[in-house]
Amino acid sequence: MPYAKGKVTTMKKLLLLLCVGALMIGVLSGCSNGSTKVNVLEQENEALKKELDAVNEKNRKELEIRRLLDKNSFEIIHAMKNKDIEVLKKYLSEETTCLDDKISSKQYEYSFSSVVSENRLQTYWNWGEETNLFHIGYSIMKIENGIASPIQEEEFEYRLENGEWKLVGIAQQ
Repeated sequence: MPYAKGKVTTMKKLLLLLCVGALMIGVLSGCSNGSTKVNVLEQENEALKKELDAVNEKNRKELEIRRLLDKNSFEIIHAMKNKDIEVLKKYLSEETTCLDDKISSKQYEYSFSSVVSENRLQTYWNWGEETNLFHIGYSIMKIENGIASPIQEEEFEYRLENGEWKLVGIAQQ
């Protein structure tokens, strides 16, 4: 499972700060005149714990969304391969339309004939929490003689609409 490098580093820094804070509290608690410092450190430690909890909650929520949208992406691909318009429509955003052989919106147009029946590997994701957009990138892999080679890249763009993630479009790269 891929992890965003910056988030892991941030969590490591917060954990290190929590450990240092706990150590400082332990050292200073033995000093009779260090009660003010102990109080300050305890407050800082509590603030860091709250910050760490917020980061962990955001990461948990992002993982939950990624799993849901990854599942939706594969259901969309399957519906396009089978030309199942009714199933496909339930995943589309308000601005995206579905005709007999393609889905389209202002920014995207994706023909059902573009669907590749090869292995897909999720290679990246980006959650714009403020914009309610979520992008998931896939490498489409061809496997020959036990060797996987990327043959195409696709990016699925989802938007949160009325509490549900809906497909805005698919871009090929």
